[in-house]
Amino acid sequence: MSPIRLAALALVAALALPAAAAPMSWATARNACDVLSEASAKKLLGADAHLTRKAQPNPHMSQCQYTGGNGQITVMTGDWRMVHTHNPADKAVAGLGDEAYQAPGGLFVRKGKVGMSINVMAASGEFWGKAADSIEAQTVAAERKTALELLPHL
Repeated sequence: MSPIRLAALALVAALALPAAAAPMSWATARNACDVLSEASAKKLLGADAHLTRKAQPNPHMSQCQYTGGNGQITVMTGDWRMVHTHNPADKAVAGLGDEAYQAPGGLFVRKGKVGMSINVMAASGEFWGKAADSIEAQTVAAERKTALELLPHL
């Protein structure tokens, strides 16, 4: 086969590759511990809040967790496609970022191509019946309050 024909076949083959074959690019988010700062954690949890986890579970996400006597806040930040995957139990939340969902795993908020998940665990006693419903409502409210505090830093 002639070099010109080989070059032509190579060009045709390259043009025929689907766009999905191109490497995926990932949005870069701020580190979760820059979003959930010590000052924000103390404001939300109380003066005794302290850092209990600063991690990077994969190259596209980071995790930060603060714990205090009033509970615990865990935030993960990263490319939205890594932070949130659709869940049939997702409930859309209006007024937070570009898109937000309350789900069994916490609150998920998108801002541009990046996002964060927020999981708040309030310190509580009994957790069944009406007490569980009350704690669940407090948790949802606390996750929303946390999102409003942290969104400007995402």
